Amino acid sequence: MLVFRLVGCAMLIFAGWGGGSILCSREKGRLGQAQGFVALLRHIRSQIDTYLMPMDKILANCDRSVLRSCGADSPASSFEELLAQCEGSMDSAMLESLRGFCRELGNGDRTAQLKLCDRYIGILGARADKLAGEHARRCRLIMTLCICGAAGVAVILF
Repeated sequence: MLVFRLVGCAMLIFAGWGGGSILCSREKGRLGQAQGFVALLRHIRSQIDTYLMPMDKILANCDRSVLRSCGADSPASSFEELLAQCEGSMDSAMLESLRGFCRELGNGDRTAQLKLCDRYIGILGARADKLAGEHARRCRLIMTLCICGAAGVAVILF
């Protein structure tokens, strides 16, 4: 009977480790998504600077790997549609910044749009850098809490 309890406790600890690993991979995905949106805004800026293309053509000509790094499952015809595809897994501060970018884009001349792109690249780049700086600490915290929580449950049940 003691063997079954020990095996059960070990299974709980491994389940805590597995849950922590899954949550850490989600954090890594959030970081990749933030960096993907910064790359997408840089691409949008370059297309506006070079060709002054409308958003639907910019997204249609965009590299699919950039859109996948943003979290898009399928090609989007508008920036709003792209945000709708990605909003479930995105950081709320980044989502609000991107919605602001979406509202303001298309208003004004080429120079105003380039300034807008530069401003939001700076805002989102700073947010992505902050997420990158916090990534290792957050993963350690997540793993610690999950394993300690599982160990606590194992001790209570033992």
